[in-house]
Amino acid sequence: MSRPSRLNNLLRIPISDLLHRGIVFSLVGVSIWGVVMIATVHRDKMRRGEEVRLAEQERQKLEQQAPPDLTEVRERELAEAAQNAIATGKFRS
Repeated sequence: MSRPSRLNNLLRIPISDLLHRGIVFSLVGVSIWGVVMIATVHRDKMRRGEEVRLAEQERQKLEQQAPPDLTEVRERELAEAAQNAIATGKFRS
């Protein structure tokens, strides 16, 4: 007697078993793909957040280095004058 060939062994496996194996392997594949996509999206969001944070720091650094706007200087002078007037009692409500 000769050894049964591999094809004969595959033909003996019921269709339901083959379908079950296909479904299980498909679900495992989809699960692995989902985990990889979660990691990819997380990494992308972290990279974009870092870019925004660095841009915000750069903007703040430039604002601190830039000379103040004349209207801002005038507003501060008026606020200081008003506080001095209140402190010295020259202001009546």
